[in-house]
Amino acid sequence: MVKLVLMPKEIMILIDDILAGVEFIHDQGFMHLDIKPGNIGILVLLGAVRRGVMLDLGCCTECKTSRDHRVGTASFMAPEVLDLRRR
Repeated sequence: MVKLVLMPKEIMILIDDILAGVEFIHDQGFMHLDIKPGNIGILVLLGAVRRGVMLDLGCCTECKTSRDHRVGTASFMAPEVLDLRRR
């Protein structure tokens, strides 16, 4: 893994890219369910342009039922989702 030093403006661009990716997934009727640092990638294009991308869509599910929301990495889950797991 390569460590990158990012300027604040680059970080904001990456955050915007990730949020756009989440929005796209939701617009398609799905939820990612496992958003965590390990599932965020940075594409380096032409040695300089960096773009954020969502990785590991293996836990994606349709937004139809709350029982589908019980998958993902527990340490990165919202408390309300953890409560669903306990039921």
